[in-house]
Amino acid sequence: MLRRFSICAGRMPIKHNFRGRPALHLPMVNVMQRRFYALYETDVVRIFGAIRGKDTPGSFKTAEQEKNREGGVVDQNRPLGKLPSEDLYTLCQAPIWNAHKEQMIREIMKKDSTNEINAKLRCREMFEQVRYLRKIQQTPFIMGLGAWLGAAYWAVPNTFGLHTTLNFNENYVTTQVPQPEDLETVFEVGTWSWAWMEPMTGTFTFVICCLQMSKMLLRKSGYNTWGEFCTKMRLNSLKKKYPQYHSHFMEGFVETITVHKRRF
Repeated sequence: MLRRFSICAGRMPIKHNFRGRPALHLPMVNVMQRRFYALYETDVVRIFGAIRGKDTPGSFKTAEQEKNREGGVVDQNRPLGKLPSEDLYTLCQAPIWNAHKEQMIREIMKKDSTNEINAKLRCREMFEQVRYLRKIQQTPFIMGLGAWLGAAYWAVPNTFGLHTTLNFNENYVTTQVPQPEDLETVFEVGTWSWAWMEPMTGTFTFVICCLQMSKMLLRKSGYNTWGEFCTKMRLNSLKKKYPQYHSHFMEGFVETITVHKRRF
């Protein structure tokens, strides 16, 4: 089925999504994408390797033809080094790191007319540059994560904790404290503290809803969010330094590089 899908994908028209990347609009493309996401990369390689082992005359190119086409020697130790370009392009429709890395290595070997060792070194330089920029651009997300976790940690004891609510009331609210028999349980404490916690949490929740709606309208209008803007900045930085490579291959390469991916 994967073989039939890869052959059909090469014949079907390719449309582009809102990011400008090609997207295959086939009846079973969603099923195939979910299957790609669910499988480990090694399983995908094993499946395509099994398919390639059933070559028929004229269906797939041999390893020698693939080497001549790519302009260099394909290393057998690469996870997808033996995969034909047509199948590799189909596999790159999913965010699989090894597939986009292999595609970028082949592009470097083709455009620079170099061997695989130099292509890997150049690809690693690109990887380190993108990963360094992503670390810097990840700072607002880390700060936001810390702020959200701090707000969640602060809200519960300041609503149901007796000592924290008394301290907060003494320093910031200065409202009348109920009798001790009315503050014996956490529910009674929450009923009393909710008088000033409700406006804060309610207003904060409304602000979040407005921000979410603004983000949705921003995307509907064709503008990029902060995460997409950072991805575009990393891609433009890579294009400026390496303008000889195809932008579509570089885009997939950049989008699949994550901060926690430390090994090339």
